[in-house]
Amino acid sequence: ELQGPCIFLSLSLSLFLALQLAVLRKTTVLLAVLLFGYAYFNLMVPDPTRRLAQLGLFCSLFTITMYLSPLADLIKIVRSRSTRCLSFPLTVTTFLASASWTFYGLLLDDLYIAIPNVPGI
Repeated sequence: ELQGPCIFLSLSLSLFLALQLAVLRKTTVLLAVLLFGYAYFNLMVPDPTRRLAQLGLFCSLFTITMYLSPLADLIKIVRSRSTRCLSFPLTVTTFLASASWTFYGLLLDDLYIAIPNVPGI
């Protein structure tokens, strides 16, 4: 009589653990990339001025990639002729954040802040 619920519970628990392991693997890989970047900039680039310039370029590339990543959904939007997959609050928030950072970078005359945030506008 208890076999059905036990089997269901076992399958549910197995699925949950499998999904958690996938998330754990992705998190571990991202943490390893972060630690590698930290080690590279602190151990391989001894000159602080050069380190700052390289770190600025590295962060700029990641920021540009972040703002351009929603363009992957553009094909889906064009094919379906529907913008349902776009989140309006996220779009507005991204616009406001990138515009703020762009203006802040321009005020500081810091191209490492200003230029990467332009694609978000």
